[in-house]
Amino acid sequence: MKRLAASLLVLIILLEGCSTISEKHSIASSATTHYERRCGQPLPLDPLDSTGQPLPAERVALVRHQFSASAFDTASALGVLPFLDRLLSLEEEVGLHGEGPAFAYVRERRHITDRITLGILDVSSAAVEADCEQRRAALLAEHLQKTLDGRERTYTVLGLLGSGILTIISGGIGIGANSIGVFNTANIATVIGGASELIFGTAALTDTTARSDFHHERNLLRDIWTGENSTFAPAIWSFFNRRLLEEPVQRTFRENLIAQWEEEGRLGPAGSDVYQHRIDLFFGAGGRYTVDELRDRAAMLDLVANEISLMNQGLNGLIRELLKRDKV
Repeated sequence: MKRLAASLLVLIILLEGCSTISEKHSIASSATTHYERRCGQPLPLDPLDSTGQPLPAERVALVRHQFSASAFDTASALGVLPFLDRLLSLEEEVGLHGEGPAFAYVRERRHITDRITLGILDVSSAAVEADCEQRRAALLAEHLQKTLDGRERTYTVLGLLGSGILTIISGGIGIGANSIGVFNTANIATVIGGASELIFGTAALTDTTARSDFHHERNLLRDIWTGENSTFAPAIWSFFNRRLLEEPVQRTFRENLIAQWEEEGRLGPAGSDVYQHRIDLFFGAGGRYTVDELRDRAAMLDLVANEISLMNQGLNGLIRELLKRDKV
């Protein structure tokens, strides 16, 4: 009987090890298949040509005076200030009924609207890419969490089975006991039953180590962190580096994003080993991610997508102000 009880304890420990190994193998094999996909294609990062020479300061001030702050900042990001300057000059020559240099006026407006259209497409493309990367990380986090939940259920079932079986054995021995040695065997069985429940209960609470490979060679977050653009269209990158004059510290959109990540604890305590590990992981080419790391990466990308989408407000305002000035 003592040998049987000891054998059951060994079996319980082996079951725990086999369960953990099989789950980890499942994570490694499935994640690579389903979650490694491209969300964006390389885009031209050089500004468009034919924007003319930089405007003198007095002409920039004139254009700024003719448009709202948001529309001016958007036009500056799009690189259309020279076209707006020429448009303002032509407006003075075009009459109320379109007489004058109408063709040149329409041509300058077309240059501006074409670049606004391209800006809208760039914003949409970048927001979709950020959203795609966010979903990719969130889906893998969900997959890992399901794996952890399944492992917890396995531990719980094994603990209950081990405890139940050995409690039955202990009770049966107690009923038919007729010697001290048998009572000792019953006590041993009870102890082993309790031990099995403790082993698997503890494992269910502490086993949160599920990890999976997750790669991102094209990394939107890296550009935000380093300040070196390799993924964003020029207009969007200019938008990210615009100073927020309404804020006391007057950070750029990019600096504000980094500050929000740190304030929300997405990178861990500043200066800690966790902080350095997450910098290397999040802003590099990828690596082994935990559930919490994937969720934090997804939250950071969601914030980036929201900031990019805000640029649509400036584009909308700029084109509306141009429509109000239309003279042909």
